Amino acid sequence: MIRENTHLLRKLLLVADICLIAFSFQLCLDDYLLLDPRPVRFAFFDCFMIVAAAVWGAILWSNPQCYSFRGKSSWQVYRATALASIKSAAVLLALLFYFDLPNLNRTDIAAFLSIGFFLIILERTALHWLLEYYRKKGYNQQNLIIVGSGKQAFIYVDAILNNPQWGVRPIGFIEIKEKPDAPFTTRMWSYKDIPCLGRLEVLPSIIKSRQVDWVVYTLDKGNVGLIEESFITCHQMGTKTALLTDIFPSVKSRRKTYEFMDHLMLVYDPGPPQNISLLIKGLFDRIAAGIGLTIMAPVMLLIAAAIKLTSKGPVFFKQERIGLNGKRFTMLKFRTMVPDADKLKASLLDKNEMSGPVFKIKDDPRITKIGKLLRKTSADELPQLVNVLKGDMSLVGPRPPLAEEVNQFDTWQRRKLSVRPGLTCLWQVRGRNNIDFQEWMKMDLEYIDNWSLWLDFRILARTIPAVITGKGAK
Repeated sequence: MIRENTHLLRKLLLVADICLIAFSFQLCLDDYLLLDPRPVRFAFFDCFMIVAAAVWGAILWSNPQCYSFRGKSSWQVYRATALASIKSAAVLLALLFYFDLPNLNRTDIAAFLSIGFFLIILERTALHWLLEYYRKKGYNQQNLIIVGSGKQAFIYVDAILNNPQWGVRPIGFIEIKEKPDAPFTTRMWSYKDIPCLGRLEVLPSIIKSRQVDWVVYTLDKGNVGLIEESFITCHQMGTKTALLTDIFPSVKSRRKTYEFMDHLMLVYDPGPPQNISLLIKGLFDRIAAGIGLTIMAPVMLLIAAAIKLTSKGPVFFKQERIGLNGKRFTMLKFRTMVPDADKLKASLLDKNEMSGPVFKIKDDPRITKIGKLLRKTSADELPQLVNVLKGDMSLVGPRPPLAEEVNQFDTWQRRKLSVRPGLTCLWQVRGRNNIDFQEWMKMDLEYIDNWSLWLDFRILARTIPAVITGKGAK
């Protein structure tokens, strides 16, 4: 059976990566030394070059996505390489600062990391293009058999036929019959010139007689138990096997495999992807919250004084809210209502202007004079920067609901708890209190499904004018 020399390609590519990293190091640092002579121990530079190449190469090697090109777009390869390079840069910078290594300035290191990353991406681009070119010509192909003849099998075949650059060639279907002793029709069928080769029991003989690199089992709710023996047989014969599942077709969450106690699980994650972007978001939240509290401290002191001088009661309003995955936390706000506001709420329920479990009314009599101004400018939310600094909240995310509101959520609305709550979100820049509850929830889920750092920055940029103009505030 012909197989792709994947391991050899990965090793050759790793060697090329290390050479490019070493070349980038020499290009940046040796060139700077010639232009600006300094007392340098060249042995130190050689040692650090070896360490840098080893660290960067090891992190690239540890991520199979950096060396896997079949069935992947250029963007997927770039993304995996970029994430590995960011990790490498962080490790190398940590080594420099921790050991206080001499004779290396920030300009040299920045140039080395930038040029190294550029050359690796250029190398990946050339190789990706070359492999796709030859696969379209019919070279470097992997033969594949599809077990099953349902809708999912045909969708999968269509995707393969529409992407010849993947280098995958479907050579036939295998039927799954509910009853092992049921007669198999002698009339063979085909789909887009790909024939049906027989039933499950003939699969081992086909693997022996033909070049088969992959066997893909298309699963549905009715045939899981029927394919187990065939799946194990293919595995014992050394053929790569894969499961294409359509057991829960309506679930659109991100899927990933996870091994727990020697058991392989297929995980459906309704929240945003757990990647480097989420780590950057968390770091940005903490840093921005710290800076914001420092800059806004004088303003917050003035607000606190105004609240204390104009009404009785505490400066801050503390309320239990529901956060990430149902975690309870105490949210802080500047007090904008009279001290016994919660007791008065029951007498105002018939005036509620919001649908669903949320309570909001225009010209709420419980709001103080200074409270109206604070709500109009959203200045009452400033203490929540403390919640962001503690990690209970984020700058951008769905607003944290009350426990009584969560208890009244529909099933689909609870998904908003799959992310950390925030100070502002899509509702803030699309009308704030001018939208009804159902639309509010849909916006929260739209944010979750389309989350990215760029979306967060866009929301933050649009929140500022929305707050200044008081658009949609009540």
